[in-house]
Amino acid sequence: MNATPEARPGDDRGRPTGAAAAAAPAAACGGADGRPRRGRNRYRRGRPSPVVVASTFHPPAKAGGTDLVDDAPVMLWATDAQGEVTFVNRTWREFTGHHDARSAWRACIHPDDLGRYDEVSARHRAKRQPYQAEWRMRRQDGAYRWLLETARPRHAADGTFAGFVGCLVDVTDRHQLEERLREADRSRGMFINAASHELRTPLTPLLMQLHLLRTRPDLPPEKVREGLAIALRSAERLNELITDLLDVARLQKAGLAISARPTDLAPILDEVVRAFTVPGTIKGVRLVREGAAPLPMMGDERRLAQVVGNLVSNAIRFTSRGGTIRVRGVSEPEAVGVDVVDDGAGIAQDRLADLFKPFSQVHKAALDSGSGLGLFICRTVVLSHGGTISAHSDGPGKGATFRVRFPTAPYAQPEPQAPGSIG
Repeated sequence: MNATPEARPGDDRGRPTGAAAAAAPAAACGGADGRPRRGRNRYRRGRPSPVVVASTFHPPAKAGGTDLVDDAPVMLWATDAQGEVTFVNRTWREFTGHHDARSAWRACIHPDDLGRYDEVSARHRAKRQPYQAEWRMRRQDGAYRWLLETARPRHAADGTFAGFVGCLVDVTDRHQLEERLREADRSRGMFINAASHELRTPLTPLLMQLHLLRTRPDLPPEKVREGLAIALRSAERLNELITDLLDVARLQKAGLAISARPTDLAPILDEVVRAFTVPGTIKGVRLVREGAAPLPMMGDERRLAQVVGNLVSNAIRFTSRGGTIRVRGVSEPEAVGVDVVDDGAGIAQDRLADLFKPFSQVHKAALDSGSGLGLFICRTVVLSHGGTISAHSDGPGKGATFRVRFPTAPYAQPEPQAPGSIG
């Protein structure tokens, strides 16, 4: 467009000064509808006056030795009536690392967003309408950042459409926060669905057996004993699940409270082995205590016993009669820990990564498959101690090894997980 603008107040180079100098870039930071702001997120009634500028956009003169447009904390830009970029400020140039915006602008936009950018820009240019949209633009270090673009039309002094003026604001942090919130909502929904299913699993046989015993007083004594055994086993599993659910709920609400003090892991291993010797004997499984002592560390003895007890309980659950479980204390140069090694059912390689997720159950067909929360709780406790936990297996039927390591030096307790986060 080659229209000659009417004479306007300005400096000796024809550039606007004073209030007029800031009118065009300031308009870019108004509302998405192009109306000037008033108070907190309120707009004046009526149609806004057009931004009147020369047909070729000039940045404002320097005020107090500072170029107001170049020093703006947001990226400012302007286009002509055909959509060609005619001006960008220093903030844009520093963000992209480019000085020729006319050739570099489209190259900086993410390829997946380019089609939408072209469509939005063309549609609003044809309608001469303000717009607000978001897309990704490549920063000079190669990283793509989400930018909120706000733009409004500008006009020459004779009222002729002269293009758009706008600003770009980095909103990547907001996008990442929104994605974390969406993931938390998805995880919470999955958790509730899984919890509902798992609660019904032991409840159904419990109710069936109680109903049978109530309605069949003529059952033989052996059938009564069998029914009561099933009901008791189901009630115990239900109690375990509710206990774990309450523990997980506490973890998600306020994080895990750790009362760390100098302690020795070795006596904790000894006590856990003694506590599970009788259940192991009933199952026909042998428990063997091996490894180094002492194992000095900073930790919460009750929580450490919970972790080891959970691992040994799982090993007993999935080891067949005649099998052996080894609880081995480990001392390394900068860590102490425990390996719980069994020769039981083993774990398929593609399931190892899911073991520590809530309600993950590798052997769902087992009569006593647990709540699916024990390993998740173990992982939370171990991480709260600054440690690591991992699982290893050569495959189904080849046993499994769970390795836990804690630092021997004092550690910084990690921040509690955000409410609703279960991953």
